[in-house]
Amino acid sequence: MGRLLIAGDSFGELSGYRNHITSANYAEPQKGYNYDKQFKHWCELLAEDLGYTAESHAIGGAGVSSSAFVAMQQLLTNKYSVCVFFVSHHERTMSNRAQSHREWLQEIKPNIQFEDGTPEQLYDAERHQLYKTYKHHYHREGLDLLEIREPQVAHLNIRDIEDTDAEATEADLNYLTHKPAYSYTHDAVTSVLGLKALCDAKGIPVVFASCFSGSIMDAINNMGINIQHFKFFELEAKHNFDVRHDFPSHYNEAEHNIIYTEFKNSYPEFIKLYKQND
Repeated sequence: MGRLLIAGDSFGELSGYRNHITSANYAEPQKGYNYDKQFKHWCELLAEDLGYTAESHAIGGAGVSSSAFVAMQQLLTNKYSVCVFFVSHHERTMSNRAQSHREWLQEIKPNIQFEDGTPEQLYDAERHQLYKTYKHHYHREGLDLLEIREPQVAHLNIRDIEDTDAEATEADLNYLTHKPAYSYTHDAVTSVLGLKALCDAKGIPVVFASCFSGSIMDAINNMGINIQHFKFFELEAKHNFDVRHDFPSHYNEAEHNIIYTEFKNSYPEFIKLYKQND
């Protein structure tokens, strides 16, 4: 039986925060998030139609670089037949939380491969489980950053600078404001292209799905690089979805059914693409 990899940001999370958020020891959602709702994600409906199982390694709040890194780690395990990747917004990035030079040497430097190491080790999901340290991203409520000692990596969002109520630390604001402007978009673009290249090399059909207009996928397509893109953000306006931030994947069962029906009807080539790999 084939296996469908779901990766990317929170729109790829499964009800009950199954798979990655638990198996990878990912952080618990913020207080008030709904653990108990059980429903089938539209990608699970796709997997059922294909006769596959579905496994999610999507990470809420993750930037495209970090979520693509986790997706590539998973694809290199050779467990998957097809992939759906939820492309996040380019305003998100990551920052180390090391508080001193000594802490950086102990916690961060060993994960960087220099001349005495092999860079491909970074993509070994068992040997290098960096994604297990992706702890949280900023919320304005229910999170006291002063009490957080672990992990050494944090989600950062450029909108935290714009929002005076956001609880960003001085060090994080310093990182965000000093990060070169081009890198927000370029890091995301190259992450998507790198993931697509790996899928092509392994013969794994991949569809990039996005809930963000004016997105990285638009930038890539405008370059003349044709990549399959399911713009499900258009369905929110069309069907007046109530996007729930206290739900994994943000949608309820009825909305997932609508998304999958639209996916099948509007993008039959995607289904055909996957079935050809059966």
